[in-house]
Amino acid sequence: MSSGESVTVMVRYARGNGNALPFKCKTSDTIFDLAKDIKRQANLFDLDERNIRFTTLKMFSCREDGSKALLHFGDEIGVLRRKGFEVEFDTEYTKLLVKYIDSVNPTKFEIESSKDACDLVEVVLENLDNFHLSEEDLQTIRAPGNEIRLLRKIADAYEPISPVISIAELTQDIIEFEIVTLDMKRRGKRINISVRFRKSPTIVPLECWENDTVYMFVELIKRNSDKFGLSPDTRHSLSNPSKEIVLSPSTTQRGAYVEALNPSQKLGKVTERELTFDILDRKQPPSKDELAELCAGQKIAIFGAVGHGKTSTINTIARAFPGVQDSIAETSGGEATGTHVVSPHTFKIRDKLFHLIDVPGGGLPSGEKSDGRERLEKVISWIIDGRFPEDLPTNYWDKSNVLQGWYKYVTRKSIGKVDAVVIVHRGYAPEVDVLTRLVCDVALSKGRGIPVFGIITNIDKLKDDAEIQDKVAYLSLAANIDASNIYPLCNIQEGPSSSQQGGRDRDEYVLCMLRSILSRSKRSQRSREPVDLT
Repeated sequence: MSSGESVTVMVRYARGNGNALPFKCKTSDTIFDLAKDIKRQANLFDLDERNIRFTTLKMFSCREDGSKALLHFGDEIGVLRRKGFEVEFDTEYTKLLVKYIDSVNPTKFEIESSKDACDLVEVVLENLDNFHLSEEDLQTIRAPGNEIRLLRKIADAYEPISPVISIAELTQDIIEFEIVTLDMKRRGKRINISVRFRKSPTIVPLECWENDTVYMFVELIKRNSDKFGLSPDTRHSLSNPSKEIVLSPSTTQRGAYVEALNPSQKLGKVTERELTFDILDRKQPPSKDELAELCAGQKIAIFGAVGHGKTSTINTIARAFPGVQDSIAETSGGEATGTHVVSPHTFKIRDKLFHLIDVPGGGLPSGEKSDGRERLEKVISWIIDGRFPEDLPTNYWDKSNVLQGWYKYVTRKSIGKVDAVVIVHRGYAPEVDVLTRLVCDVALSKGRGIPVFGIITNIDKLKDDAEIQDKVAYLSLAANIDASNIYPLCNIQEGPSSSQQGGRDRDEYVLCMLRSILSRSKRSQRSREPVDLT
């Protein structure tokens, strides 16, 4: 042991909690002697002895003005006399606290400061046993294609940590990690959207995924209903099938039924990050003012195979529509014959117009073969976009119909883009036809993104409500239409008192159905040339 006066040196770790600890030394000891003592007692600083390497260890004297001076291992402790015997040391290792997002207690790791977050991921994967995960979580992490993602909490939200961020920048946070499955990768990045009930000032931030739909966000609201300060009756109405939850931007000055977001729209495409939800009564038909606001300028294309009831459905809507009591469309000698003339039907209320376009099921290219399927897909695209090529070949059509409805439709240049598509499907049909599948595919893809709805007709020929529900589920799965966008409908004047129709007057049911379709299509409406339907 070196000779010299005994002194106490206060030592603190630069990356620790800031507290200095006393070390007994002699003034004739060197800084290297002090460094060896620090290494032997590394546990006092919550460090591992192996992480203190003399080749990278840095020792500083701390001055009263807060500045630091680098010390050399050969210096004697006595040089600190005029500097207050206070020393700070730093290592190349950083202490991090890491925990699984669903757990409570973090695990401590030491990692080289020069490393980045990507290296930390590898450390976590090599030490999964330290986190006491369930066997199910361990299997999920190790499944092919799955991985873990590092997160840090900022305010009340989690923020993904960039894989290239330096470890030195993470010392102030508790690092958390989550399991990222292949399904989560398809759902995109995490985003936060704040939402409130229209009649309440309480704003609730909800975490979701950019590729989730508005419909999925509505389900998230239901699961978090206790956070909105709702009355018991209002909370109960969230799960009432006769009610409909609609989302709209909080900045709107108009009713939620006008600005309702399209349920099929992806949340990443919603530019507003604060939304309002309202609860509408499906059983209460819209007022004339509400219907007029919804109708203004909208064009809805009605598709369906021959004989599935497109024209009958339009007439059912016409009879329920205020001010229209008679049929406005002919079924061309009976529903089995089918419509062969493209018929844009105009409805008017309070000087506001909207149009139902009856698209013939006959005369279209056959989609059973690959070349016919390609032609049919192009025709559907042209119908939805409201624009046909100038030099359209006649071989696109069933030759018996070239000079009938389709020729007239092709030459109507200003028909304009439609705002929504409705598929009419006969309830007792054995399967969904090629036309229906292609219409849904074209409408929902290729940058169009307009909402698609389904109407199941002839429900009076189904045996009970359970069979009706089965048909809704089948059409939803086969045509990729949200079940909430599918409406069972009886077109005969004296229809069944089905619970699917609310057990109520058919005209009221039809108007409620029309409200849902028009409100959801309103957001997809874009500026375009005026419609010429004369």
